Amino acid sequence: MGEQHNEVPLPVAYVRRRGKQLLIVAGERHPTSRKVEQRILSTFYSRAEALEMLGRGADPASAARFERLVEERCPALRFDWDALRSAVAAEIDHLPATYESRSEAPTARLEAEVLALVRAIHRAPRHASAGSTGGSVEESRAALEYLAEVIADRLAPDAATTAQGPFSWRFAEGPSPAPHEAHAHLVGLWAGGEPERAERGLRVLVAAYPGHTEGHSALGRLALDRGDLPRAETHLRRAVDLGRAALPKVVPRRPAPRTDRALAHARDLGLLAQALVRAARHSEAEATAAELADRGDDRAASLYRAAVAIHRAEWGAAADLCTAHLALSAAHRVINAFAQHELGEPKAGLTALLYAAFSAPRAARLAAGLTVSPARLDLEAEEQAIGVEVSALLDGYLTARGVEARERFARVILDPQVAKLVSSVTQLRRAWHAGKKTDPETGHYLARSMTLEFAAAQLNRLAHLIEGDAGAEAPAPAQADPPRQRELFALDVITGQQPAAKGQRVAVAIEP
Repeated sequence: MGEQHNEVPLPVAYVRRRGKQLLIVAGERHPTSRKVEQRILSTFYSRAEALEMLGRGADPASAARFERLVEERCPALRFDWDALRSAVAAEIDHLPATYESRSEAPTARLEAEVLALVRAIHRAPRHASAGSTGGSVEESRAALEYLAEVIADRLAPDAATTAQGPFSWRFAEGPSPAPHEAHAHLVGLWAGGEPERAERGLRVLVAAYPGHTEGHSALGRLALDRGDLPRAETHLRRAVDLGRAALPKVVPRRPAPRTDRALAHARDLGLLAQALVRAARHSEAEATAAELADRGDDRAASLYRAAVAIHRAEWGAAADLCTAHLALSAAHRVINAFAQHELGEPKAGLTALLYAAFSAPRAARLAAGLTVSPARLDLEAEEQAIGVEVSALLDGYLTARGVEARERFARVILDPQVAKLVSSVTQLRRAWHAGKKTDPETGHYLARSMTLEFAAAQLNRLAHLIEGDAGAEAPAPAQADPPRQRELFALDVITGQQPAAKGQRVAVAIEP
């Protein structure tokens, strides 16, 4: 018999009549009176509008659009769309065929609001005067600049139909998420190298739509990127609070829900934990990590707990927290390397370091305080982001007690034989992703090069690293014909196998 979980069901939406209209409503219990009250979610005024909701109107995509709009607006409710559509279809003859004033009302309301805005801008001074209480054009520059972009987009000749469809569907008043296309546009600016412009727009968006969780999350990430920890915490706490309110009050421990909302909430908890670790608010970071683990992300939770343990000089706890996740996380490998070093376990520490260096070389270099060249692959950009995050998480330790460990790790990564090996694996990975080497042997070599066993085998070959002579010249390989020697070395270090016999084809030959 499967495990049972005590999960509080979400309120269910249903359809009812009101006069000549159809309503989608939900019963919610009042927090003080405890009476069930109806909340109106959406109103249909005509058969034409209802047909669009059913996907049987002029635009079949309207049904999916309506679902997305309602779910974004009401994340704490549960929707059985098959049942709702059946109920609307059964009651559709109750509606009038058309309701012209419904489609005209938004236009009239918009014009009135635009005219009010014009008057307000005309009345406002350009700059605030001494002793004024605010309200100048300059103080509203960010909002006005974003408004100008929105207006230009809406007035463009090829502007797409509004996401709400031909009926400008309206829902119950209250906090709501921003339009998806507006958020996506601003995130695109960020990805395109315009973070300042994206941030200005996102600030306006969350002011206009206080319930816009993704906007607060994006602003938190932008603030984290530039090290503004107080602002990052403010936005990420708001994102976490909004996300928590949209999820069931009682969450099953196992299996944890993997809905889009649950995953987004876990992401924001992780970002908040990162901000708290960097701000040296370790107890709060641990509490946030505990909630993250409850939401099903043990790997991320253990990373932030391990970072806290490093700052508290709890080396054994940090190593234990990392051990279970070494196979899937380069960040855990790097933190484990520092923990093992502080425990006085040089072999375990260098094995973890080499494991990180072979599988995510950019992350290892950055954690060791070394520079990296521009990323050439998305995979390399991801590795670089891991290195930046780990360095930020361990900053207090790395700039104090961790200086010696970091210098030791830098010498290991710069060791001639280690550097040659990492370069060989990196070139092979680039060739694989570029489609230049796609044979099974290459795939096997790459997979083996990114394992703990491979790192341990290479460390055994390079005993001088364990003895602390990383900067010294490594033992030279046995004498052989130089070109053939380079070819065999490349095969040997990537596979960990014996060199091919004379005359046998070597599948991979990379210049060191």
